[in-house]
Amino acid sequence: MKGWRKIERSKKDEKRKTKKKNSFARSQLKKKNSQADFRDKVVVDVGAGSGILSLFAAQAGAERVYAVEASEMAEHAERLCAANASSGGDRVTVVRSRVESAPLPRHCADVLVSEPMGTLLLNERMLESYVFARDTLLKPGGRMFPVSEFLAFFLKARSRVTKRRSNPDLFNFSNLSKTLQALGRIHVAAFSDPQLHAEMASKASFWGQPDFYGVDLSSLEEPAASGYFRQVVVDAVDPACLVSGAETRVVDFGSATVEELTRVVVPLRLVMATAGVCEVHGVAAWFDVLFDGSGSHVAAAAAAQEGEEKDENGLRTKKPKRQQAPSSSSPSSSSRQRWLSTAPGLPTTHWFQLRCVLRKPLIVSGPGAVLEGELVLEAHERQSYNVHLSLSLPGPPPPSSSSLSSSGSTEAKATFDLKDPYYRQAAPWGGGNGWDGVGGGGGAPEQQQASRRVL
Repeated sequence: MKGWRKIERSKKDEKRKTKKKNSFARSQLKKKNSQADFRDKVVVDVGAGSGILSLFAAQAGAERVYAVEASEMAEHAERLCAANASSGGDRVTVVRSRVESAPLPRHCADVLVSEPMGTLLLNERMLESYVFARDTLLKPGGRMFPVSEFLAFFLKARSRVTKRRSNPDLFNFSNLSKTLQALGRIHVAAFSDPQLHAEMASKASFWGQPDFYGVDLSSLEEPAASGYFRQVVVDAVDPACLVSGAETRVVDFGSATVEELTRVVVPLRLVMATAGVCEVHGVAAWFDVLFDGSGSHVAAAAAAQEGEEKDENGLRTKKPKRQQAPSSSSPSSSSRQRWLSTAPGLPTTHWFQLRCVLRKPLIVSGPGAVLEGELVLEAHERQSYNVHLSLSLPGPPPPSSSSLSSSGSTEAKATFDLKDPYYRQAAPWGGGNGWDGVGGGGGAPEQQQASRRVL
């Protein structure tokens, strides 16, 4: 039954995933300014799947594209390229192999393209293959899409955050050199959702029956409950559930090693933003990445900062002067940045968001209270990760409230299997709130008081 549910879910997700991927890829690969990155270049598509990115690269002018795909999808990629031979498919060579064993010359690629993101960015462990391709196939100075720059996020996020009077120092230009080297970001925030917690607990209640047609099932209730709470919950999260700022772990795809991706640590110091005492039922997590073209972005950053006025609190009161788009023939011209966020409140993607639900909620006092701990992702042999979560509330416990669970605590440790998700995606939050340009740094914009950790 589990296998059939997975097949049915995959069918439903495929159209949404393809539409989202193609929107980003086509707009990036076929923009006039971006064609300079592909024209007459050798391109390697890592984990090519159906080959759609390979075809887009060929249409953008690539001289030769190697579509590397290990699964049976390689056959469909060959068929798709043959059917589109007149529009670039004749320049695509499908290589049925893992990229780690692909029969390609070392440092043969001018450009790498890929869609290596999984749930919580790292699931499926495709990023390790992407990094391997960077080290073995990409020429020195070659391009990567997704790339290692997201100044567009930096500028937009700084504008939004200062406008909303929430932590303007979060995007200080003194941190620009660090920010420019990042590509993927994992965000983690505390959430409160009694309905979800009750739903998870009730799933095990079936096994508590002492007389199920003459069979006592109660001996399995405890292991069933443990199993359900070990699952990560994948669904569209209502931003109103978030009760803290977010912590951010930046993954630099330009310098990260395969070994570093086998154990990823997100230190947590979550500052609560609730009006009073509340239950924290776990943490929510999401990610964002950027697809970018050629160009000089540092000059754009400096230009955007000119003419900016601030009030007595150091907050921006006047929008930066609009910059004229440089000519496509100019050597400093830059194509439009295209980035993808899976944050709560934004249009839903097939990745949704992810939640780790604690079996016993934490009782946390009002605004300013701090939850400390860490989220550790440890790779396992099933192409995914075990997720270890630890949270604690320093100091004395908050005053009790009759509306809160009597089973709550002030510290928690739990382990989840990223490979075994509970797909709870019936409620499509997001899509119409206009919050569409800051990369999801902390859920709803008013909650963006997150501290950043660039590791």
